[in-house]
Amino acid sequence: MKARSALYAPLLFGVVLILVGFSARFVRWMGGVSADPYLSAAIIQFLVFLLPLAFYAIVRGASLSSILKFNGFSVRKLPFLTVMLALTFTVILFCRYMGLFWFKGAMTNTPSAVYLGVSTDSLVLRILCDVLLPAVLEEVLCRGILLNEYRVYGDGYAICMSAVMFAMLHVAPENLFFYLCLGLIFGVSTLVSNSLISAIVMHVLTNLSYFFLRAGGLEYVRQAGKSPLLPYLLFAAILFLLFLAFSRMEDLHRDDSFDEAAQSRKELLYREMEKNKPVSDQPEKVFFLNFRDVWLSPTFLGAVAVYVLFASHIM
Repeated sequence: MKARSALYAPLLFGVVLILVGFSARFVRWMGGVSADPYLSAAIIQFLVFLLPLAFYAIVRGASLSSILKFNGFSVRKLPFLTVMLALTFTVILFCRYMGLFWFKGAMTNTPSAVYLGVSTDSLVLRILCDVLLPAVLEEVLCRGILLNEYRVYGDGYAICMSAVMFAMLHVAPENLFFYLCLGLIFGVSTLVSNSLISAIVMHVLTNLSYFFLRAGGLEYVRQAGKSPLLPYLLFAAILFLLFLAFSRMEDLHRDDSFDEAAQSRKELLYREMEKNKPVSDQPEKVFFLNFRDVWLSPTFLGAVAVYVLFASHIM
């Protein structure tokens, strides 16, 4: 079962990545978008994401509820999610500073994986096609399917692999670090809240910041960036928010401790047997086997090769 997850999940991602990479090229080859560019953009996004996702769910026998985890989350998790949201916007500001003053270019120059660069005077269409649709579709792929597929290897692998593929999905190498950070934050938030809602909300707010706060944010960075204190203050804020996040995660896991009275005698007996097993080197062997299966999977290496070809403009 593990091997299948490590083979099939990157295969799905590779197909979506190829469709994402060729979508804008296809539009240019056809002579541009139609008279209704935002309708074309919405249709392309649905085709790029939903068709492969539906086919994958049918082949793998995944239930819709296991992919679309829109169940609510406990109110006691809201402080943690608030910290993660603050961390998201601090990372956005820090990466924009890095892009402008270290790399002489915008690090966050695309709001979504499928972005055709069209414009409209309709605020509703702009929010729908450039903010809501990318957030929902990308989160269903990365946190709805990819993260759940890799959970058989542990939550750490699941968060890292979904974040890496989320970053690669946006193709441009200058955006890799930025989207990797966002992917890690969204992955942790999804696992802690046990719902896609938190990641989608953060993703929507991130996309909104690109469209409606980008000019003001960049101007602030240009003005404040004259002071060498800005990157240190931003970095210190990120470290402080990470400390709050990790401490809050520990509290949440301690609150979720298992209730013995609610467990069957068979489960309790099995747990006791696991505790009394002799210590061996098995965990170390399992770690290296998992590392090989996850990071050296032929389909994952193939997806990385496709990303390199797109990023270097060979394809």
